[in-house]
Amino acid sequence: MLSKEDRLEAMRRFKHKKTKAHERLRYHALLLVTNGYSFQQTAAVLFVDPESVSRSRWDLSARRARWLEEPSTVGRGAVSTLA
Repeated sequence: MLSKEDRLEAMRRFKHKKTKAHERLRYHALLLVTNGYSFQQTAAVLFVDPESVSRSRWDLSARRARWLEEPSTVGRGAVSTLA
């Protein structure tokens, strides 16, 4: 489960047009799964396999501490620093 602040940050990074496409897909998957969709449902919506959704969720969850430590520049002309 994401905190309200983490959810808002994930949403901001998902919507930011300069975020790389594969990162936006990961944020989209994270937001769907934490909103109650199963891995299978999320995979069907995003046209990917459930294993990719599972990896994306854990990958982003593990990195979320990094975005909490750095000042958010997403939406202010900078590219996301998550790789």
